[in-house]
Amino acid sequence: MDQSDKISSRGNRKVWISFILAILLLAGAEAALQFRAYMKGDEEAPVETVDDGGIYYFNEDYKLKLIQPNIDVDEGYRVVRSNSLGLRSPEIPAKKQDNEIRIAMLGASSVMGMLNPVNEETIPYRLQADLQAQFPDKKISVINGGIAGYYFADQQQLFEKILEPLDLDLVVFYSGFNNVSLYCDDGGVPAENHGLMNLTLPKWVMSIELLVKNTAILRALRPEVEQTTDPKSLNEKPFRDNFEAVLKSIQNAGVPLLVVRNPRAYTRDMSEEDQYELSAFSRSKDGCFSIEGLHDVYDRHNDIMEDISKGYGIPVLKLDQLVPGGHQYFADSIHFNAEGSEYVANLMLEEINKDHLLSKGGAK
Repeated sequence: MDQSDKISSRGNRKVWISFILAILLLAGAEAALQFRAYMKGDEEAPVETVDDGGIYYFNEDYKLKLIQPNIDVDEGYRVVRSNSLGLRSPEIPAKKQDNEIRIAMLGASSVMGMLNPVNEETIPYRLQADLQAQFPDKKISVINGGIAGYYFADQQQLFEKILEPLDLDLVVFYSGFNNVSLYCDDGGVPAENHGLMNLTLPKWVMSIELLVKNTAILRALRPEVEQTTDPKSLNEKPFRDNFEAVLKSIQNAGVPLLVVRNPRAYTRDMSEEDQYELSAFSRSKDGCFSIEGLHDVYDRHNDIMEDISKGYGIPVLKLDQLVPGGHQYFADSIHFNAEGSEYVANLMLEEINKDHLLSKGGAK
């Protein structure tokens, strides 16, 4: 064996020794972390979340997706407690008390509290607390009529089948953006992500978290967001008709109504990087639009809802113009954190008082 072969052989041995040592160190670190988690019990153990479908069921009588009745389920990122009606709300007796004010907040995931860890951090709960402070001699019930994924047709059905029989004094209609997503169902394709692939690892591995965190910046490389649907080409008639149908249903029931314009965490005056980060959830749902397209579509459809509502003499809370964008109040593109829920509830209370909505046949 000549000198060059000896050097090559020693080099190969060093590579293998380094590789084996790295494996042993990783295994040792993993064992230490697993032992630490075992000794601490469930206190710091990773929590496995369940799919959203795990808390829902389809009610054949109402033809609606609802939360499973009377559950108290820890999904890891939130605890969902439901009543017998299948809503994320306290139990509501069929008969209203003489001194009770009943309000229903009708909507989708933002009303339900998609990213609120507990019921007490949802917007309906915070509005109930604020109203209770204003009317200490009354019993205040704000019913959470929000189910993730609901469209206008679902919301109309929920109102007619479940909420209307509860003798309501007011409905706050905060619809959410799900109806806009329907435009992307016919050929809309999300932009291709040219960052690194997301790492998929065994769920029991703990030490690899460091590697995941340190490669996050590479996996999150900002691609060009391609727009495959022109906001100016949309057929808005179904949106108009379905929204108007909800308003007519509530007005025909003789219940006062407040309509809410839908807010979002990202605004045009932000940097492109901030808009890209904060629009992640919106882009995952409505991927046929660019970020600028999302601004155009969301603003346009908020305007449609406001115009139709004003035609019926219904007051509109311009939440999209009143809630600052960014991370302070939002948990993602459109859903609120606890601070955001409180902020929105305060704005709703101000609007209810300004428009005297609980004196127009309400607060009986």
